Amino acid sequence: MHSLEISILKTVSYFDVFSYPLTSSEIIFFLDQAAVEKDIHIAIDYLVETEHLFQLDNFYSIRNEPNIAARRVHGNMLALKHIKKAKAVAKFLSWFLF
Repeated sequence: MHSLEISILKTVSYFDVFSYPLTSSEIIFFLDQAAVEKDIHIAIDYLVETEHLFQLDNFYSIRNEPNIAARRVHGNMLALKHIKKAKAVAKFLSWFLF
């Protein structure tokens, strides 16, 4: 196994502790070494082919559990809803002098 493939597995494994599968662009962003994007996609495809990684819709995980991808999408939608509310509250609170 090449160092790029090991780096990809380390990156995905870290987020897998939190049951948070990653997109390919997130893998590229969090990768612990510099690499050409094309090489990263080739390595990801190889890892999926050899079943070291599993593709769950647009996400990648070291576990073959489709429900974690659905859980992530649902969680992100809830977070968006709460972020909007938090911004509104923060704007209101900014009017108070402390």
